[in-house]
Amino acid sequence: RGRVLVLAGPGANGGDGLVAARHLDNWGIKTSVVLAADRDRVGGAARTNLRIVERLALPLEEVASLRDWRRWLAGPGRSRFRLIVDALLGTGLSERVREPMRSVIAWVNRQPCRVVSMDIPSGLSADTGRPFGAAVRADATVTCGLPKRGLLQAPAWTGRLSVADISLPRVLRR
Repeated sequence: RGRVLVLAGPGANGGDGLVAARHLDNWGIKTSVVLAADRDRVGGAARTNLRIVERLALPLEEVASLRDWRRWLAGPGRSRFRLIVDALLGTGLSERVREPMRSVIAWVNRQPCRVVSMDIPSGLSADTGRPFGAAVRADATVTCGLPKRGLLQAPAWTGRLSVADISLPRVLRR
């Protein structure tokens, strides 16, 4: 049956991934979280959701450097996931993807399981649909509120696009 891996970054997108991990766990789905950042860099709502995930005692590993990532990869069962939830980098990205995120994205793209991106595939420009040096190739993307221009211009990266209703005023959805 396999398990789900949630890859969460330090920002709002990572916070969305942590919320997804909580819901998956509540539904009885075996879920592990890799926080691809130093805990001290996680802020705002993402920090709140990180604390909740920690209190729920969900399996969570911190991978803040390329060395940490290589150590994580050497662990048992690192390729046996039925689904990866990509919540590493969001729409605020405006520069080339750096390590360890670059290596994490490359690994995700080599996995045989399905990949669902939260809001936007990590590393993809929300404006142009071009990768910032590296980007996740998602099978599906669940974006919030409205589709971003870049998602519509990059179906090969986005996969099947779904828009999650976050109660935006009707006038904005036209």
